[in-house]
Amino acid sequence: MKKTIIFLFVIFTGMTILFTKCSKDDETVVATISGKVTYISASGATMDAGGAVITVYKGTSAGEEYMAIVANETGMYKVERVDAGDYFLVATYNTENVNNLKSDGVDGTTFKSDGVVVSIGSSDVVQDITLGNVASAGTNVISTTDGTWSKESHSKITWKTLYHGEAAQLVGGFNNFGIKQLDFDEADPASTVIKGWVQLSSINTFEPGRDALGHCVTDDLGVEYNPADTAVDGTLNASAVDASTDTAWFNSTSVQAYGNGYLAKGDLIFKGVTKQIDMFFVYNGTYLIPGRTGGSDPFAVFEGEFTFDAANDYNVDYSGGDEIEVNIHLQMKGPHIE
Repeated sequence: MKKTIIFLFVIFTGMTILFTKCSKDDETVVATISGKVTYISASGATMDAGGAVITVYKGTSAGEEYMAIVANETGMYKVERVDAGDYFLVATYNTENVNNLKSDGVDGTTFKSDGVVVSIGSSDVVQDITLGNVASAGTNVISTTDGTWSKESHSKITWKTLYHGEAAQLVGGFNNFGIKQLDFDEADPASTVIKGWVQLSSINTFEPGRDALGHCVTDDLGVEYNPADTAVDGTLNASAVDASTDTAWFNSTSVQAYGNGYLAKGDLIFKGVTKQIDMFFVYNGTYLIPGRTGGSDPFAVFEGEFTFDAANDYNVDYSGGDEIEVNIHLQMKGPHIE
């Protein structure tokens, strides 16, 4: 009987030690990481990054992904039931919420954080995240000043608006436009200068009857002409159009890195009115394309976008909405390389 008691005591003691050890080894701190994600707007205001994606990595760098969550509409996020240890948080936000989408155009503006280390001990942690610019700090320079770079024929300027601001989308472009000056320095965005124009009478709405001189579209854009100035075949002479009414200009006044691209502030001029607008653009790189006579040709690619109030700022009275979105698809060709 005594041996049995001793035996049971030994088993009980061993199990107690085992369970105690397991309890201590398996003990973890379950905590919460939360905070607010913001970015700085073009006007310098702090904005909520609603819909930002926060990627959480285990450790102190972007290595092993732990989880990814999405901030709510006010930019607030919460990572729940986090074990003790170090975590690395990286946030990405796109103004059109196409986060992490690879795009060859302009799909909103993307901001990203550098990443922050959060250490979980015995309590919850509040970690706010401020997003910054992610434009490349490369060294490419594209310049028309010395005549070595010029606009390539694949370039396009398109626009879109809603029919009477509510119904079907109206789209179009301009058949004739140009770049008077483009001096872009990837390493020094502030030195960038942009001067471009479109010929208003070259507008293309895919409805020729509306686009012709004397019809609604060109009249709405303020193009003036002399209908009596015709050639022998009945077409208008070049002198028929008043050139001073037939051109719209964009001239930049400042350029800065912004999000994943650049923000160009400048003057939009037509119909005798000058208004400042903000144009966001991205530089998609320079590529070497095989030349037709051997060697290769460098092509630099830019995509830009701006919106302006045609009805209220420029007195454009037409069947579209008040605002028109303009998209620039610019391909510049550089000097041939043998």
